[in-house]
Amino acid sequence: MKKAIIAVIIVLAIAAGLTVPYFLKPKEDNVTVDTLEGSVYTQTHTVADYAKVYKKYVSRYFSGRINSYDSEDGLPDVCIPGLTGSRITVPQGAAYFNPKGWYLISACDPEGKMPSVIYALSGKTGEFKAQFNLKRDGKDYTGHVGGIGVSNYNLYLTGEGSEIGYIDLSMLYVPDGTVRDVAIAEFTDISEAVGGASASYVTVTDGILCTGNFFHTEEPYNKKAGKDYSSVVLSYTLKGKSSADEWKNFAKSAPKKYILPETVSKIQCAAIKGDKLFAVSSYGRRNDSEFYIFTAKAKLDEKTARVYTGMPMIEGFFIRNGSVNFITESASDKYNTRSYFFWKTSKNPTDVMWKFDYNESE
Repeated sequence: MKKAIIAVIIVLAIAAGLTVPYFLKPKEDNVTVDTLEGSVYTQTHTVADYAKVYKKYVSRYFSGRINSYDSEDGLPDVCIPGLTGSRITVPQGAAYFNPKGWYLISACDPEGKMPSVIYALSGKTGEFKAQFNLKRDGKDYTGHVGGIGVSNYNLYLTGEGSEIGYIDLSMLYVPDGTVRDVAIAEFTDISEAVGGASASYVTVTDGILCTGNFFHTEEPYNKKAGKDYSSVVLSYTLKGKSSADEWKNFAKSAPKKYILPETVSKIQCAAIKGDKLFAVSSYGRRNDSEFYIFTAKAKLDEKTARVYTGMPMIEGFFIRNGSVNFITESASDKYNTRSYFFWKTSKNPTDVMWKFDYNESE
């Protein structure tokens, strides 16, 4: 019986075009590991030959108008930390912290055993520079932090349900190599503005904070944002002369409301830049995303929008220098699928930040 099993394994290996040595030792070209002292997370590519694989993604998505932050395109190698290793996280939101020149990425522990984190990566080199472990009321905060945004004074984030919270931005002015706990100062509930639905994201662009709900026909996401519409984008103009002042004004202000067409659901992130409203619709590790650029008006019109096919599980993005910079969930160990053999084969090798130049001519 044992001989028969061994024979079957060898036949399968040959059928797959593999030699026995390769079967025992999978190829790991270009895989690098960087660590931050005091952190349990590593900055590691989850796919071998990633530069080659990324090029295939460029041809498939956003009409070929994207670049991967992998240093092959003259961009820094912005590999998302915590995707693999002894502890993993799932990336959720992204922002740019201009005074420090850092990309910020929020992520959560899928098992809820470790605090949610915000990673800081150098905008010039992509190196892992700092890590902020989130606390709430003196305890580890394990919420998924579906989005983050940086204003003049605060870092805003989504909490559980319809909560939006903030961290005084001064807490992030730390030396390179810092790993520290950071307390979320306060939360406010915007459930009234989203009809009792959950707030699934937050972004800040040019002093405008955007948030909104994730509507889907399946439980538990089928809570509509209004009586006559399913999903909205809310925008708040941030004002204030200090962290506390800006937060106070935000928490008591009424948002401007943008109603999404009924045909557009499952919004993971949205932002406003000038007269444009950007939104991404994504659901499921095997389904492509849809990226929309609407003309920003009270009722968003899908007929006049520019629509691009994006890779699966685009989760968070921010607008900077005429480009959309975005991340996905799909490279995390939680969402990678496994081969029939003993090693992982990444089906969605999106373990870096990506850049979409939306202003290029059609």
